[in-house]
Amino acid sequence: MSSILPSLSASPASSHLLSATLDTPSSSPSSGLLPGTPTTEGLITPPNSPQPKPHTITPMDNNMPEEKPTLFWGDIGYAGEDPQDFINSIELRFIGKANATDTDRIATLKLSLKTGSDAHAWFKGLDNTTRSTWAGLKAAFDLRWLERVIAAKTTEEKTSTLMAAELKSEDVGKKVTINRVEEWSHIAWADRVERLTGAILNSEGLLINQVCKKLLYAMHDLLGSHSSWTAFCQAVQDLPIERI
Repeated sequence: MSSILPSLSASPASSHLLSATLDTPSSSPSSGLLPGTPTTEGLITPPNSPQPKPHTITPMDNNMPEEKPTLFWGDIGYAGEDPQDFINSIELRFIGKANATDTDRIATLKLSLKTGSDAHAWFKGLDNTTRSTWAGLKAAFDLRWLERVIAAKTTEEKTSTLMAAELKSEDVGKKVTINRVEEWSHIAWADRVERLTGAILNSEGLLINQVCKKLLYAMHDLLGSHSSWTAFCQAVQDLPIERI
């Protein structure tokens, strides 16, 4: 009988398999895993395995405005607010956007009005016909907030500004920043003087001698005599920095 029945003793291979089975992590209150659930303990990610790609969000509509417009109040005397700059900013947002419609422009303007402001109350008071087209809405806006008329300076005022242009001795030989560009102070001064003279149409250079007195005396001999503002300002710009 004993020779017929297979031996019940475990072979080395079956013993190893049984041991691995018994070592499988079981569920416990702390792990929250069911029996037989595989775990990542002891697993090592190969060094050359690809890294997961970051998730990116694709914009739904590339034709939508990219920036949030500044809220418009429309109140009288509101500091730093220009109605025409505001309405222009709305139109600029849609330049080059072929798919933009009147509805897009009107909605953008409406959402750019500060709640409870004069501008918000104005929009709510418009009739449906005016609010149905961008041309009608913009015409109503321009009528409500007229473009500011800047008082033009007189020739006397422009001349006074020119005569007040002075290159101080302590600034000579130093660099100044104009429009985020660094340049020598005497070059910046000459640029400004030339612009001012263009505003008063004084091409004859009648005031050159008086303006020249605003410069250091040592610069006079280097400049010489000039009969036009263009020549005078160019001479100032060409002054060698090591000699002034």
